[in-house]
Amino acid sequence: KGVGYFGLAGNTAIAIGPPIAEAIVEATGATQGSYRLVFALASALAIGGAIMSLTVHEPPKPRGSLALRPWRRADAWAMREPTFLALIQGAGFGVLVTFVPAYAQASGVIFTTFFLAYTTTVVLARTLGGRLVDAPDRHRLVTPFLLLGTVAILVVAVRAGAATFVASGVLFGFAHGVLYPVLTALAIDKARPEHRGKSVGLFSL
Repeated sequence: KGVGYFGLAGNTAIAIGPPIAEAIVEATGATQGSYRLVFALASALAIGGAIMSLTVHEPPKPRGSLALRPWRRADAWAMREPTFLALIQGAGFGVLVTFVPAYAQASGVIFTTFFLAYTTTVVLARTLGGRLVDAPDRHRLVTPFLLLGTVAILVVAVRAGAATFVASGVLFGFAHGVLYPVLTALAIDKARPEHRGKSVGLFSL
């Protein structure tokens, strides 16, 4: 559940960032200066994040709690299943985030409808479905939610319209909202305690 809440920040930023940037560009005349303003604001946010990171501290650990063992090829191999599944799911997410705005514009649909539906559903899935991620048999969730994400992509592939963009956003938001924390939890389960940070980093690639 905690991993799901943490992931909400990145998902929400990806979903609301493009509509906000587009609104700023249109409000300022869609000139070269408009885009410079957007990038300047994005840089300011990044600098603000860097400053805030100075307040982050790792909690103290008991001495001798973990014996540090070297990272081995077997440790990376143990991550193959959740990492490969995350690659498949991430490919679909990347396609949607990249091409939905252009596809919606070509279809005469406001593309923010997809992102709003997606963001709302992700938040609901992570907050209300957190117990699913913590269940002992959470691995059983992977296949159905991968299929749900596939259906979400097929919805906009078959027909373009406001309703289908909303439906796709809801379905993919629900799929991604549950699947990503499940796969992350599985990756943590497979990692040795002293290498969880490295293992999660490899998984997130």
